[in-house]
Amino acid sequence: MSRSKYLRGVHWFLKLILILSALLALWFMVAYLLPQVLPTVRVINSQKYGIIVQNERWGGEVNVIGDIWALPGTTVTIDPGTHIRVARDSDKSNLHFLPWAFRSGLNTGEDWFGVRNGELFWDEGQKIQIRLSRVYGIGTPQQPIRLYSAASPHSPYDFNIFSVESGVLSYWELSHYRRMLIGTEVTVRDSVFTDIAECAVCIEYKNPTIINNVFRSSLRDHIFIIGASPKITDNIFFQPSPGGSAILLDPQVVGNPQISHNDFELLFQPAIKVVTGSEQRGGEVDFNNFGGNSLIEIPCDSKLKFSNNQIRGTVKMSHSGNCVGKLIFGPNYWFSIDKEVILKEKFMNKELQFIIEIPELLTKIPKSGRRMGRY
Repeated sequence: MSRSKYLRGVHWFLKLILILSALLALWFMVAYLLPQVLPTVRVINSQKYGIIVQNERWGGEVNVIGDIWALPGTTVTIDPGTHIRVARDSDKSNLHFLPWAFRSGLNTGEDWFGVRNGELFWDEGQKIQIRLSRVYGIGTPQQPIRLYSAASPHSPYDFNIFSVESGVLSYWELSHYRRMLIGTEVTVRDSVFTDIAECAVCIEYKNPTIINNVFRSSLRDHIFIIGASPKITDNIFFQPSPGGSAILLDPQVVGNPQISHNDFELLFQPAIKVVTGSEQRGGEVDFNNFGGNSLIEIPCDSKLKFSNNQIRGTVKMSHSGNCVGKLIFGPNYWFSIDKEVILKEKFMNKELQFIIEIPELLTKIPKSGRRMGRY
C-alpha cells in the first residue's frame, strides 16, 4: 500500500471517529441535559402517548392511548391516587418495530419468540408499551397508584410492557400487562400484582429491591430472574396458574439473589424454580415460609444456599449435566426431626450416586416468613 493511500485511509477513519463523537455528544445533550433545563410538564386528567423529553408530573386520571418512551435523563413523578388507564386496542404512537412482535391472534402452534402455545401474540401494532426512565410514584394505603387496562372486560394481555429503569414504586396496584421490566436502581414495595400474563416483575441482569408486596395471580411466573442479583424480601406469593412459579430463577452463572422472609402459599407448584446451576456464588434463600405443599425445584449443581426456612413441601432435584458429588441443604425446619424420613420423603428425583447432606435439623420454628404486611 502506498503512503498516500494509507494517509487517505487514516483520514477517513478520523472523520468517522469525529462524526460518531459528535453524534454521541448530541445524544447526550438531548437525552440528559435537555430535560434538566426544560420546565416540568403537568399531566393531569389527560391523554398521554409519544416520547417524553422533559420531566413530567402525573396526577388524576392519565389515559395512555399509545406507546410511551422516555429519554434517559427524564423523571416522571406520579401523585398519590393517580389512575393510569391503558388502552387495549389503540396504539396511536407505535414506537417499537420488531417484525415478530406484530403477529396477532392466538398461538396454536410451536413457541414463537417466547410466546407459548395457547398464549396471545404481542400484536404490537395495537398493544401499548410504556417505557419510563426514572419514576417516583409513591402512593399511600388510602390513595394507591393504579396501573390497569381501560378495556372491559380486561385480560392479562391488554398491554405489553411496563418498564422502569430507576426510582421508587410504593403503594401501587398493577394489573393486565404481559411484562414489567425494572432496572437496578428500582425499589418496588407495598404493592399488589393481579391478573398478569408472563411475569409480574421481570429482572434481567439487574439488582433491584422487591419488598413487602402481594403477588396474587399470574399466568406464568410472579417473578422471573435471569442473570440478576435482586433483593426479594417480605413478600407474599399466592398460587399462579398451572405450570407457573412464584419465582423462576436462571442465575446464568453470575446471579446472586437474596430471597428472605417471604411467605409462599402455593399448592403443588414451585415456590422457587431454579433452571441452571454452576453459579459463581449462588445467593441466599433464608427465613422463608414454604407453606402447604409448595415445591422447591433446583438442579443438582446449584449453589443456592437454603437455611433457616420453614419447609412443609418437597424439594425436587432436576438434572444439570453429570450429577455427582453432594449438595448441602440446611439447616432448615422440616416439621420433623428424623433425617432419614426427611431425605426419603422430602427430596424427589435424586440420583443414586448423588448425596444430599442435611448438616443439622432446626428443632424450633425460626422467625421466618413475612415481617411486615399491609394485606
